[in-house]
Amino acid sequence: MSSVANTPAVSTQTELNPLLNQAALLERLASHPHPQRYEIAKAEKAKVELAKGLTHTPNHIDCPACMATDEILKADPAAMAKMTFIEAAAYWHRIRLNDPELKPRTHESVDGSLNALGKFYGHCPMHKISSGMIRQYQDARKKNELLMGSEIRHPWTKAAGNSAINHDCNVLSQMLVFCGRWKNIAGEYFPLRIKGWSPIPPIMSESEVEDFFERLFKANDDRANLAFWCAKATINTTASGIELRGLRIKNVMLGDLDQMSRIYIPDDAVKNNSRPRDIVLNDDARFAFANLLLRANKLGATEPDHFLFPFRVNRKQWDPTRRAARGFLRKSWKRLKEVTGRKDLRPHMLRHPAITTMLEKGVDQSMAKAIAGHVTQKMLDYYSHIRAEAQAEAVARIGQSNVIQFAPSRRRRA
Repeated sequence: MSSVANTPAVSTQTELNPLLNQAALLERLASHPHPQRYEIAKAEKAKVELAKGLTHTPNHIDCPACMATDEILKADPAAMAKMTFIEAAAYWHRIRLNDPELKPRTHESVDGSLNALGKFYGHCPMHKISSGMIRQYQDARKKNELLMGSEIRHPWTKAAGNSAINHDCNVLSQMLVFCGRWKNIAGEYFPLRIKGWSPIPPIMSESEVEDFFERLFKANDDRANLAFWCAKATINTTASGIELRGLRIKNVMLGDLDQMSRIYIPDDAVKNNSRPRDIVLNDDARFAFANLLLRANKLGATEPDHFLFPFRVNRKQWDPTRRAARGFLRKSWKRLKEVTGRKDLRPHMLRHPAITTMLEKGVDQSMAKAIAGHVTQKMLDYYSHIRAEAQAEAVARIGQSNVIQFAPSRRRRA
């Protein structure tokens, strides 16, 4: 099982992705003679927000820092309240793109919610959205049924679960907060009830995992190769699909067979700040990433900043400057399920046996947490329970071999 690298020098993002000195950048932003005058407090806040990545161009021509400052400081909540939902979504999205605190995965997730919300609210003005309309959206999205005139339509691809609907409504609430309309609705909005975290059944045992990969290896099916390598990578590093998609060529550092290899999960590949991490690769993981790098090179991903999984433009064209779409693994994974007979298996489920195996092998919980990234204590408690059951079963087997049958003697009658 993989472990976290002990050399902090390679685990910092700044060394993997060098940036300009932040203090110098702040100083330049603070001294920049912007062509428009704003309140000092707003301007200073904008400079701090922009300090994490946006820089000024020579002579400020097509300057991203200047344009971002304009977008942030010129945002007009009152004007947004009068827009239709579709207009407001585009306006709000453009403003958020200039926020360096938001990660690409966040934008991707929010864009999906905006698209779903737009099919319901469409040309409805923002100031007319009410708590009753939100309840109607919850019902319609859950059933994928929308009554338009006398016709029932199915605007979404499929019915959504409570968690996805709550996420959509949360995005809507953020938009309404921005344009000052949420305070009139908040008291009458009730999120749909969702279950707490629970394990995805079933968690494969060690023997089932071995059988799973043995079947894949014997099948030698080209259509399942991509899924095979991704499965090997996940079960040996705990890296999820989102994290794999966010890897760039420079984040995969492979050494020779007698040298240490590792990957770095950067912060722009994850949604929360607890998951960026440096993971040492075992032999299986090194094999998987070596094959994934070969595939990436064939698709044109050769520069350090190119993505390990390039975006597919069409059958013959790939864009290595963009990360793969969320469904990039769908066809290969479908073939993988056919070959192995595991019809219920999803890519993310392979994180679970990886964490369970670590705990069964005696890896400390804090170390398991460092390797897996964002893992709640409730999840770790569950995996620890699985480990305890495995230990109890082992102890029971030891006891069975040493049992001495005892037959009590009959008492003599007085």
